[in-house]
Amino acid sequence: YIKNKTLKQQLKLNLFSIQNSLFLGIMSALYLQNKINQTQFYNAFGYSNGNIILYFLTKLNKKEYDMIFHHIMMQTTIISTQLLSNNYIPKLDWLMARIYLCEFTSVFLYTYMALYKLNYKNKAMLSFLKYGIAASFFFLRIYNFTFVQYYLYTHNIKSCFYLMLPFTGLNYLWFCKILIRSKRKS
Repeated sequence: YIKNKTLKQQLKLNLFSIQNSLFLGIMSALYLQNKINQTQFYNAFGYSNGNIILYFLTKLNKKEYDMIFHHIMMQTTIISTQLLSNNYIPKLDWLMARIYLCEFTSVFLYTYMALYKLNYKNKAMLSFLKYGIAASFFFLRIYNFTFVQYYLYTHNIKSCFYLMLPFTGLNYLWFCKILIRSKRKS
């Protein structure tokens, strides 16, 4: 039904991102609840690797450097789980599951972006999504990432602690921006 090819492509990417975010978030939640084992969890990363590479190539063509960097880092963390053992980083699988819970925030974000691009007029739904973005971001990217940082520090996993600091800081910055935007009218 959408005739504008650029808009149609953007909406396809949003739906693709929602699908991948739900998949990573659900697999992480299932692993943390002991509903799937480590092998199944790591196999899910294989599926996500393909999605991330496809999304990365799309962003590379558009020269969206911030998203290119983001997806390089996602790919690096996912591959590291396959290469590093729990002897080097204790509870690496648990850490990765905690980190990738944050993908649930993207479901709200990309749904909001898709509806906004379609000039969706239901203010109640758009407000729900904006507040959903802020609430999920607070719990999954502020609280959760701070908890992971604390875990890394208290368990003397210094290299990961310092590698995660910029991302935790970015989450704080993005959260402030989200709060400011949430207060604006739709």
